[in-house]
Amino acid sequence: MLLGHNSVILGKTGSTGKQGGIYVKTLYFGGAVLPMDRPGKAQALVVERLGAYLGTYSVGIHFLVPFIDRVAKKVNLKEQVEEALKGGATMVQLREKELDKGNFEEVLRTAWAIRRITEEYNVPLMIDDNLELALACRADGLHVGQNDMEASEARRLLGPDRILGVTAKTVDQARKAQAAGADYLGSGAIFGTSTKADARPMTMETLNTICDCVDIPVVAIGGICLDNIGRLSGSHAAGAAIVSGIFGAPNIRETTEKLVKAMEEITRLSGQDLRAGSV
Repeated sequence: MLLGHNSVILGKTGSTGKQGGIYVKTLYFGGAVLPMDRPGKAQALVVERLGAYLGTYSVGIHFLVPFIDRVAKKVNLKEQVEEALKGGATMVQLREKELDKGNFEEVLRTAWAIRRITEEYNVPLMIDDNLELALACRADGLHVGQNDMEASEARRLLGPDRILGVTAKTVDQARKAQAAGADYLGSGAIFGTSTKADARPMTMETLNTICDCVDIPVVAIGGICLDNIGRLSGSHAAGAAIVSGIFGAPNIRETTEKLVKAMEEITRLSGQDLRAGSV
């Protein structure tokens, strides 16, 4: 699940086999417009664009388009994450692409608040593309993209016990990531997504080819929600990463529960290993 922009993985991704699960990614934007009320009490604004969910923005400076974007409501990030976990989310990822030294301490406080929640629910917390933050908040692992730190270097710095996730959009990238020590892969974008404007759509054929060329779980990412998750039927993905499909919903817990059931059925029909366990 993501904070800020939020995402969840349906099914369970594990280093011991391909498993179904829900993965929640949290996209967190930095700045100073929306401050922390107190440590562990991070607030966020749910923003809509032309009436549709755009993102959940936490501590930071954010740029809204006049007359097109609007603040729909204020929410508590900790409560959002907990609702998704109550609904069955199996992993949380915190993503902060605008992180710098100026807002590091604020982001770290939020990471610690989320860390305490994930520990309570025995769910892994991943940090996206920031090793310093991952180590500082004692996260369970790190996720890196193709333009981020090399997977082999990330594994060396993380050590053998933490989880390493890697974005892979081609068979070659998938095989290299597995060889470098990745525990799972994220592949997409399967559908259009508002969290990554430059994301190119991935065909189901390409997704399945990537899934079949490695021995580690592959999570489908990009624009997945209740309305389209059924289209993953027939795919070989072990789970799904979801942002607005959960955090843009009026009832996060109920929506997560429905998405979990849908992904469990998809992985069951595809013959995926649904053994219980965490990443």
